[in-house]
Amino acid sequence: MHHIATMMHIEIMPERKVVKSETNKTLKRIGSYLQYIRQKKGIKQEFLAQKLAVTSSYISKIENGKTQIYLTTFIKYCIVLDVATSDVLKEIGQLSNFL
Repeated sequence: MHHIATMMHIEIMPERKVVKSETNKTLKRIGSYLQYIRQKKGIKQEFLAQKLAVTSSYISKIENGKTQIYLTTFIKYCIVLDVATSDVLKEIGQLSNFL
């Protein structure tokens, strides 16, 4: 029985690594695009952080793909940047060669 559990663990691990890798790529795409829009509109991280009631450090981590973004934060982020969430998601889907 112990041997089966070990085999199952080994089989599951590569799948988790693939999912984590894809998640990291997606976070980087989202962050990079949000940063691009923010900078294009001349909005400072500090101003955005204040509007979202988060820290500038958190904004930096989002934009660098270093942390996950909550859905509510993503929606508010898009509202402050005056960009549709659907446009951001559509755009990052097309940015697979961006990074």
